[in-house]
Amino acid sequence: MKKILAVLFLMLIWNSSQCQCFFSVNDTIVANADFYVQANVGGLVNNDLASNQSLCGVKLHFRHEFIGNLQIELISPAGQKILLVGPTVLGNFTSGTVWDITFLRCGDAVIPDNTFPSKYDNIAPWVIGATYTGSYYPNFGCLEDFNVGTANGIWQLHIVNAPFYTGNLIDFSLIFCDPTGQECSPCDAAVGQYINKHYTFCQNDTALTNFQIPVDYSQNPPDNLLYNYDFVLTNNGNIINIDNMINYGLLAPGSYDVYLLSYLKSYQPLVLTYVGLPFQALEGKISSTTICGDLSTDSARVDIHKYYNLPTKEIILCSGDSLIVSGKKYVSSGFIRDTLKTIWGCDSIVNIDLKFTNIQVNLNADTIDCINFSAKIDTSDFRMEVPNGVILNYEWLDGSGQILSNNGSIVVNSPGIYYLHIIILYGNLQCDYRISKKVESQVYPPEMPLLKSFSPCALFQAKIVLQPDTLRDIAHFSIEGNYTSQLVKDSLLITWKQPGTYKVCVWATNECGTSDTLCQQVIVGDMPIFSMDFDTVTCNGAFQIQVMGSGISLSWADPKGGSNYTILNNGTDVNGFIKPNVDSIKLVYSGLIEGCDVSGQISLLQKRLPEYSISDTAFCGSGLYRIPILVKNHSGELFYQVDGIGYTAIVMPGVNYLDIPCNMTTLVLLDSMNTRFTTCSQLNNDTSIIRIENQPLAILQDTIIVCNTFGSFGPPIYYLPDIITSGETSGSWNFSNIPGIKVVNDSINLSQVAVGVYTVNFKTNTAIAPCVDQSYFTVFKVENCTCDPPALNTLFDDYLYCNNYGWLNLDSLSSVSESVSWYDVTSGNKVQLSGNGINLGQNISGDLVIMLQTSADWQGACADTAIINIKVEASQYAGDDYIMNVCEGTDIEVDLDTLLKNGRNDGVWIAGKVDNVSFYSAFEPTSHKLSIGKLKVGTYIVYKIVPVTQACPGDTAVLYITIHSNPVLKVEGLGYLDCISQDCQITLKDSNQNSTTTQWLFNNTIIYTSNGSDSIKVDQPGVYTFIATDDVTGCKDTTHYQILDNSNPIDTVIYNLLPDCSTGGSILVLDIPAGGTPPYEYSMDGGAPTTYLQFYDIDFGLHSLVVRDAKNCMYQISFDVDSTHIFSLTLGGDTTLRLGEKIWFDIPFPKANIQEMEVFMNGKNYYYQGKGEWLIPEGTIKIDVIIKDKYGCIYTASRLIYIENKEKIFVPNVFSPNGDGYNDKFFIPYSPVIESILELNVYDRWGNHLYGAKNFDSGDETIGWDGNFHGQKMNPGVFVYYIKYITLDGKEVTDKGSFTLLR
Repeated sequence: MKKILAVLFLMLIWNSSQCQCFFSVNDTIVANADFYVQANVGGLVNNDLASNQSLCGVKLHFRHEFIGNLQIELISPAGQKILLVGPTVLGNFTSGTVWDITFLRCGDAVIPDNTFPSKYDNIAPWVIGATYTGSYYPNFGCLEDFNVGTANGIWQLHIVNAPFYTGNLIDFSLIFCDPTGQECSPCDAAVGQYINKHYTFCQNDTALTNFQIPVDYSQNPPDNLLYNYDFVLTNNGNIINIDNMINYGLLAPGSYDVYLLSYLKSYQPLVLTYVGLPFQALEGKISSTTICGDLSTDSARVDIHKYYNLPTKEIILCSGDSLIVSGKKYVSSGFIRDTLKTIWGCDSIVNIDLKFTNIQVNLNADTIDCINFSAKIDTSDFRMEVPNGVILNYEWLDGSGQILSNNGSIVVNSPGIYYLHIIILYGNLQCDYRISKKVESQVYPPEMPLLKSFSPCALFQAKIVLQPDTLRDIAHFSIEGNYTSQLVKDSLLITWKQPGTYKVCVWATNECGTSDTLCQQVIVGDMPIFSMDFDTVTCNGAFQIQVMGSGISLSWADPKGGSNYTILNNGTDVNGFIKPNVDSIKLVYSGLIEGCDVSGQISLLQKRLPEYSISDTAFCGSGLYRIPILVKNHSGELFYQVDGIGYTAIVMPGVNYLDIPCNMTTLVLLDSMNTRFTTCSQLNNDTSIIRIENQPLAILQDTIIVCNTFGSFGPPIYYLPDIITSGETSGSWNFSNIPGIKVVNDSINLSQVAVGVYTVNFKTNTAIAPCVDQSYFTVFKVENCTCDPPALNTLFDDYLYCNNYGWLNLDSLSSVSESVSWYDVTSGNKVQLSGNGINLGQNISGDLVIMLQTSADWQGACADTAIINIKVEASQYAGDDYIMNVCEGTDIEVDLDTLLKNGRNDGVWIAGKVDNVSFYSAFEPTSHKLSIGKLKVGTYIVYKIVPVTQACPGDTAVLYITIHSNPVLKVEGLGYLDCISQDCQITLKDSNQNSTTTQWLFNNTIIYTSNGSDSIKVDQPGVYTFIATDDVTGCKDTTHYQILDNSNPIDTVIYNLLPDCSTGGSILVLDIPAGGTPPYEYSMDGGAPTTYLQFYDIDFGLHSLVVRDAKNCMYQISFDVDSTHIFSLTLGGDTTLRLGEKIWFDIPFPKANIQEMEVFMNGKNYYYQGKGEWLIPEGTIKIDVIIKDKYGCIYTASRLIYIENKEKIFVPNVFSPNGDGYNDKFFIPYSPVIESILELNVYDRWGNHLYGAKNFDSGDETIGWDGNFHGQKMNPGVFVYYIKYITLDGKEVTDKGSFTLLR
């Protein structure tokens, strides 16, 4: 019976009433089962089973069809065992029977079921369908036998079941005698699975620090509260770390196997003690089930390959050589740091200090000339870039390589290339250098000069140009005629003064001699007639040059490139532009005019346009005035206007003057300016206002008679403006010559002035610059004009009234019964008031100056005047009351003062009736601002209070603000056009207090009007707008509702068919559909719709999928599940070979379907070439192959090849040396076990040595015994052989045996 080891999932329930650890199992006991159920006990204070703790009871709750097949054993943490249920015997059928029984200590009393024995026994008369609840002693052993080790730890039920019949373990409990501190938990440790099992890194890979091997826990979700989930890192079979995260960046290069480990957290101290021990130790501990843990059977391999940073290596090369590193060619000295790749793709950094043995030497050579017919070549500044070189050779060579000298310098007589040949030894490196130097020769007499043709004319400078010749030092001329000349390099500039025919001779000389002389006749023509027309100045950069004459052919050049130009008509017309920021250019011309050579240059300037300006000015009085004008850049004719009349003037750069007549304020306009240059006229204008001011004028009498006493005209008070006969009355008076005079309100009181004659000065104050105020002198003659004054002493000086007073009778202010005249002198003018009163209305405010005047014949009294001041205050008015209606949500800020019309005074705003506290957050009394948007629905009253003044009462205005609620709309519907009915119902719900009218709009067009709630159907997609208006308040609300288009069908549904590697069918994976309206539902082959995007276990064949969106729109796809992607992988059965035998190895899998493949030999990567090959194993090997096909399915296969390393070899036991060519020699046949044979000896039965051979290979038939001894044939019989050989695994083996010789 093959046993199955399993750990079942347990559920812990703590029963405090019985102080027991209760474990719910509910798992089937299958036929032929052999498994363990683990339970973890911890926390017991009394933990020693040997002294202070014991197990008082065990409860088992189970079923079984045939109880004789079942055996249940209890194992303690220390490994002690007792048999609770057993033994396995021929028992009774117990279908439907339930055991819920308790096992007690052998020293305690038990109560078995019925008359059953107290010790549990499977052979007891258990019956079908019964339920047993009694207590029993264990079948074998006692609970007291658990007397070693700790109570805390893993307790196990070992369950063994015979064939054919099954059962069910429902639950079990452990009852400890002292449960103090008891903690019980199930053992549910389970590891995940590796997604990949092989990872390769380089030592310097930064990804190592954060790398963690991904683990798939989908089959066994982790419970991190109870269990640790760690990696076990091993190297060469030893554990080097156990942790939930491994820092691979700290590991040395090597190969690491990483296992998965899960265990209860309480075992962490114990688990960590295995760090540093062989992995098999931890594996044995976990497999012993003495702790609650799970360890993966396979591992993931992490290979960390070494990274190299090689030390710096100095490399010296001869100059001219090169070094190639990583495909790069280096030809100069320097430090090279390059990164190469190892066979694993890891960095291998090479550091090279590259030096080239360049030498520095200057070769200096003379020139062979007509003074010295030899040249010396010598060296200077010799230097080696790499020091300490040894010069092996130093020699001078000519162009053919012949050695000329070994001296430091040489003298040569012939021009040509010469070489200095140097050989230098740097350590073991010999470098060869050749430095060349060219020796020039100037032993050449000058050649006869040649003249370039030219056509001179009288009075025009011509140029005689010689052909270039580097051999001449100087050219000499002999010329006929009357001329002037200048030699410039190889050219002679000459001007003949008269036309004619003249001989011109020229020759050349240098230090080597004189050339032949060249003479030729030159015809000098008449002076050509031509003219050039151009502006020497341009203001916009443009220029035009026109050459007038006959027979003209000119070329033009701008040597400095300051312009761009075009040459037309053989050079007679040149049009161009001077470049910006270039002030001037010179254009050089040369060519023929009337057959004569002409040349010359013209200069052009680039200037700014003319500028002119005039400033405003002013004069006092009319006249002819000279006005300055500033002119810049050019002279020319200026056009200007004076009050619209045009004039001209010639102006120059600088200040110019225009004489302009001015009788009043005059406007001067500078209109434009023309210059003599075409592009330099200016059309911009400038204006000036010439302001003419009038001199102030006042006329006074030369002598003025005044009184110093009360007279017939009243008191001696005189109003000063009345003293001026005409003209300006505003000004200042100087009464410094009149002691005792008083000036009050532009009036003087002479009552304290003595009789006499006084000089008085009046100066105006109305002059406007440039005019100045004028002074005038007059004489006051003061006389005594005594007269009785009227009784006006009842008047006050000041009175105060409000401007809503109405009619004020001025006579009531005085006690005089006679009629008097009242005048308003507030403005300085004397205006008589009609009716002796004044109406104090809204149009009057401020200070009034009122004068009372009596008549001269008033009861024989003198005339008199009295001045009073009346202060009129404006009446207070807060403004008109106002009612403000606002709809809810109007977010504006209002200035309360602007709401009240006709208000004249500032005041204080205070809140009156306030229905909502939101008013206080909206109202700012200091700034009088109210934020309407902060007000809740309701009515608010605010008062504006204007306080009283000295003369006027206060006033109050009332502002009513009502915030009306907006109508509320609610629109409902599907929100899209149904794919079937092609319409959508829209429902409008109206719950407002007031009646409302709602407009339904689509595309800004009213399609429907409703009152209250209503609904209609629409068949157009888009946004519908609803505008509701409160029929009472007029407040509105707008809402929008969108109807989606059903014209957006499901365009496509992308899907992927993936193979189901476990069932052989397929998995359909859908993308979210393109188009349509979510949510979507999917139906496969007419089945029930679902919202899932995956369908599993799809059989081979044709299938149909229907997709339906939220609008009932459908989309159908069909697909075929192909069965051709199912493959299998097998490597053949396990095989046994003898050492040295070979075996054919191949992987029979369609190569076109392989995406990834890994091959392992004994757990190490093996390079498989993709085709079959022979293997000759040197030991037992396990071949593992993992293939991932192009569909993502994983295939694995293994094969074991056992190697029998039997050292015994086959040796023949008979041979017949009869010369027939068959079996004529006794030799050692080929054996794959043998590496080499050290020696072979043959003896007869008496020990005589008959034959021997050494150091040969098995299977060599030329080496062996032929049955003869000393040339004599041996008789038939039995002989003995001794052989010594080396096996393939290096062992030395000695063997012996016998064989028979037959004749």
